Amino acid sequence: MRDGIHLACDLIIPEEEGRYPGVLIYHPYRKDDLSIANNDALYLFAKHGYVGIRLDVRGTGSSEGYSTEEYSPEETRDCVDAINWFAKQDWCTGKLGMFGFSYSGQTSMIAALNAPESLKAIACAYFSDDRYAADCHYSGGSVAPFVDYAVYGPFMTLREALPPYPEYSGESWEAMWRERLEKSRPWAISWLEHPLEEDYWHPGSVKYHYDKVKAATFLIDGWRDGYPGPALRMYQNLKVPKKLLIGPWLHTRPDTGIPGPKIRIYHEMIKWWDRWLKGINNGIEVEPPITIYVQKYDPPSALRDLTSGYWRYEEEWPITRMREKTLYLNLGGELSEKISTGSEDSKASFEYKAHVGLMSGLFSATSPHILPLDQRPDEAYSLNFTSALLDQDLEVTGFPRALIYVSSTATVASFAVRLSDACESGAVTLVTKGAMNATRWKSYSEPEALVPGKIYPLEIELNPTSWIFERNHRIRLSISSSDWPNMWPTPDPANNSIFMSKTRPSHIILPTVSERETWTIGEPRYDVPEPLYNPVDFYIKPDEAELVQDLYRKGLTLRTSHPTSIRLRDIGVEIEGIQESDVAVSLENPACAHAKGTEKIIMKRRDHAIDAKAENLLTSTHDSFNLLVSIEIKLDGFPYYSRSWTRIFKRILS
Repeated sequence: MRDGIHLACDLIIPEEEGRYPGVLIYHPYRKDDLSIANNDALYLFAKHGYVGIRLDVRGTGSSEGYSTEEYSPEETRDCVDAINWFAKQDWCTGKLGMFGFSYSGQTSMIAALNAPESLKAIACAYFSDDRYAADCHYSGGSVAPFVDYAVYGPFMTLREALPPYPEYSGESWEAMWRERLEKSRPWAISWLEHPLEEDYWHPGSVKYHYDKVKAATFLIDGWRDGYPGPALRMYQNLKVPKKLLIGPWLHTRPDTGIPGPKIRIYHEMIKWWDRWLKGINNGIEVEPPITIYVQKYDPPSALRDLTSGYWRYEEEWPITRMREKTLYLNLGGELSEKISTGSEDSKASFEYKAHVGLMSGLFSATSPHILPLDQRPDEAYSLNFTSALLDQDLEVTGFPRALIYVSSTATVASFAVRLSDACESGAVTLVTKGAMNATRWKSYSEPEALVPGKIYPLEIELNPTSWIFERNHRIRLSISSSDWPNMWPTPDPANNSIFMSKTRPSHIILPTVSERETWTIGEPRYDVPEPLYNPVDFYIKPDEAELVQDLYRKGLTLRTSHPTSIRLRDIGVEIEGIQESDVAVSLENPACAHAKGTEKIIMKRRDHAIDAKAENLLTSTHDSFNLLVSIEIKLDGFPYYSRSWTRIFKRILS
């Protein structure tokens, strides 16, 4: 790198000598062990005439240096330097692509923003175009408890604290390890230092720089991902060759994750590389540029393997045949095309309960992944508005938008809107949702305390979806003031109201799509993925998740665990790991909540054993967030290193 730091990379090269395009994946997840199973894609790419490149971010894995925050300026400069270096190697044609899911999807996009000449194409999935409002750190302007502090925070703190390998880094491995232990800083501290939308979040947010992207871009997303909107916005705004694919998936690989149908996603990438890195005229440019999975109702299930529905091509976004359908909230819980005829002050009120949202499923940057459950337990503490039985199928594809007129008895209140499909049996499945801290009703950068009793127009954009509400089903809209554990509870008890009248017509706008009148191109067909070659023995044991209610203290706790086991064949290292999370909320005092996460790794080598643990604990009072982060490392059973960070942050209307 330009500052003298060395980054570690692996090259997986085709057997036949020659010059090949390179395809790079770049993230901080340790190429040599904890994420080595993802090399299966690079072996496949090498078989198709590409050099697969794995690059460790500085301060992680086998790379030198240290890290203090995600997507740092140094990390971005490193990526550009690395691309330029790879392009000059004897094995390279001078053309490179990047790809990845989640973090590596984001680094692909950030690299494209910086437009190095040799970066000709990217394929990115599950990334954000707006790191504040559309990432996993702040949900509707409020802290995201589960993802950041019970799962991803300790996940990354431990990965920054684990050592490089003597086999790959040489005699300096322990000095490299010591430097990262002494100088790295938990990323969770930075997230809490920047609770508002500000310049800090802009450099990696492509929405401010659409015009800077020059690489041909293949966008991949899932309707059940934690942030499915960025891919659609990106497709609409990019001015480069582009392709969009959205399936029913969670934050998981489309060839292995849930819910299916699973597809051979890497073969789709290879077609993209063939066109833009090798110049093969394979017809990809004349195919319809957009492929979406249109979902249908399934009985709610946390681990459903398959989503009912079908694949469909589209030619443009937004879809030109889309028509907006407005449904109004009416007294008595009716959802209809008729505006309420009530008086100007007609309203429905509900008591704020901080635990509502638990049935909506979990988005996490790592496991566990939990699909939405039956919504009725959450509906019991929500305002619910239900349509009449549908007399024909209705397709909703795009971003639903809710405009609700609200008031609260508190100075800080959130509102969550859930769009659901109620079937004839009575079961209710979540279609999509959106939420906002109402103090951000004008701006995420300059919140304003609510005036108790004052009525505010609150516009909430729900996550996009493609969904068919079937005949004899009902459309349901549910409104609550919490989305736990995806949104930190506001601190004060409250009685909140939704207003419904001609002058305050609370409503939701559904982007409905009719069938195409004519279409000459066939529908998408995807082959079932085949197992790819994997260079490591990798075992994932079943995840666990349980909900515990404290009847004495009137609290609810969600506990999850995710165990893994890895054996590195070449150097005989065995790794056992477990990720445990614990998020709790009080049913009486919403100011008191906590998110706790523990990440443990035991690395057994022939010459020594390392036992490492990282913990995050974020608690709240009425006026503050209190963060404790710690790491503890033992070498052959003896204490080797420990450190902790304690920070107190003022709650800014949250």
